Amino acid sequence: MPLKRSPPINPSTSRSPSLQHCDSEPNLKSSECEAYINTAVRKRKFSNNLSHQFSAIQDKFTDMFMSLKSEEDSKLSKILDYVGNIKQQNDDIREFITFMSEKYDTLLSSVQSLQDENKAYRNVGRKN
Repeated sequence: MPLKRSPPINPSTSRSPSLQHCDSEPNLKSSECEAYINTAVRKRKFSNNLSHQFSAIQDKFTDMFMSLKSEEDSKLSKILDYVGNIKQQNDDIREFITFMSEKYDTLLSSVQSLQDENKAYRNVGRKN
């Protein structure tokens, strides 16, 4: 028993053979030219504004780095001034310590000579 499995041809459900779309996407264009024109319109236009924005951002970064550099330079110069002052104070302290050490040595030698003189007088007084 032969079975026919194809549905009967009905003019309302028949499709034209040139269309290759699906029913789920009825808005597909049938010609490539139509599709190209439609997508070309939807594309975002390239503008030179992007290069201006890039240069503006670059200028902002340059300004930020220059201001940061000037702030850091001023801080560094202050630190160098403080270090210079500390070095000068250290040199002054070193000179003072050297001077005091020499005076101490002089004082120590004069005390030693006075003690020797005192012993000599004691020895002379005992002999007499």
